[in-house]
Amino acid sequence: MLVVLETLSPLERATFVLREAFRFDYDEIARILNRSSASVRKLAQRAREHVRARRPRFTADPSTAEAAARRFLDAALGGDMDALLEVVAPDAILYNDGGGKAPAALKPIYGATKVAWLMASVGPRYASFDRAWMAGTEPAVVLRDRDGQIISVLAFEADPDSGLVRRAYGVVNPEKLRMSRQW
Repeated sequence: MLVVLETLSPLERATFVLREAFRFDYDEIARILNRSSASVRKLAQRAREHVRARRPRFTADPSTAEAAARRFLDAALGGDMDALLEVVAPDAILYNDGGGKAPAALKPIYGATKVAWLMASVGPRYASFDRAWMAGTEPAVVLRDRDGQIISVLAFEADPDSGLVRRAYGVVNPEKLRMSRQW
């Protein structure tokens, strides 16, 4: 949802959150944003349309998604560009969060070739780390160093039709990972 909200304009985002999450009425939002009620209604409508359009309509079967995620990770850690291209959807997007504290792509990486190239280039650096797959609706893996320190968390979304990885979300921000000790 955070990724989707980032695609909205600041006014759309504020309107959407105030209306949908906090149930403010349009007049209250209009006062807060210093806009007319009609303008706020239009902002809310556009925001809802954007959110609906960006939300995946279907999710992949969990076993299919996990198999794709495991193939993706194995290929990335092995630096195998060809194997990555076999498991990454053509319209794939890779999101990274280094928080300015760890090396990570500053902007999303779009397209199978660019995602595969980056992961094949960076993945082998993480090959020696322990992997712990997490249960959930979408596959995710925690990578730990030999001391048990969490180095990265990766989550994956697979296309329900093709079974290919269409989204990968990586967190390497040490401040966020420090809060994740329970994994």
